[in-house]
Amino acid sequence: MALKVSLASLVLVFTSADCFGQVTTSPQSPTVLDTIYVQLPLAKAFQPGSTTVSMASNKITIAFTSSIFSPPPPSLLTLNWPVGPLPAGSYQVEIEQDQAVIGSTQFTVAPRPTNGPYYSHTDMWWNSAESGWGASLVQHGSGNIFGTFFIYAANGTATWYALPGGQWTTGLEFQGNLYQTTGPMLDGFSPNLVTATQVGSATIDFDADPNRASLILTIAGKTVQKALSRMSY
Repeated sequence: MALKVSLASLVLVFTSADCFGQVTTSPQSPTVLDTIYVQLPLAKAFQPGSTTVSMASNKITIAFTSSIFSPPPPSLLTLNWPVGPLPAGSYQVEIEQDQAVIGSTQFTVAPRPTNGPYYSHTDMWWNSAESGWGASLVQHGSGNIFGTFFIYAANGTATWYALPGGQWTTGLEFQGNLYQTTGPMLDGFSPNLVTATQVGSATIDFDADPNRASLILTIAGKTVQKALSRMSY
C-alpha cells in the first residue's frame, strides 16, 4: 500500500542547537541614555512563540516558547529584544527556550556623559496648536542629536532643515548649526549632486518635563521661537 503524506500536515520544529548563535547586546558600550537590545542571531528560519522579559536585581531573563511552522517562514536573521535604557551598573542576561537556558551574556551601562543631557529626547515633536509642521529628533548614546525640521519657506513650499549634531550647553539646552540641502530625485540619485548650505542655527531648550521643549530657529537672519511637545500616538 502506498503511503501518502500531505504537505499541509508536515511541521518543522527547530532545536536551539540548530537555530541560534551567540547572544550579544547592542550598542556594545551603552550609557544610561541608550536603548539597549539583546540580540540572538539565527542560523535557520525561526520565530519565537510567547515571550516574556523580566528582571530580578541586575539579572534580565528573556523566556520564549518554541514555535511550529507549516510551512516554515523566511529566516528572521536576528531576534532583538529592547531591555533599556537602564541605570548605570553591570547586568547579566539569560535566554530561555521552553524553560531551558540556551544562551547568556553580560554588559555594563556607563553613567551619563559629562555635560550631557539628563534623559533621551528621541521622538517626533510638534506644536499641537499648529498641526502641519514638526521635528524629528534622534539622540544617540553619546548625547548628540540629529534633528530634522519639517516647515515651510516664505513662498509656502514645504522645506526640510537638518541639525546634524551640535553641543549641550547645559543638561537641558542643545545648540547646533542648521543646514538646508538640495539634491536629485531618488531615481537618479547621486551623492555628488547633493549640496548642504548652512542657513542658520537651532537651539532647543528642553523642559524639566521630558515631554516639553522650546525651539528657537534662526534662518537667514530671522529668529522664531516655538513651543514643542512629544507627539503621542
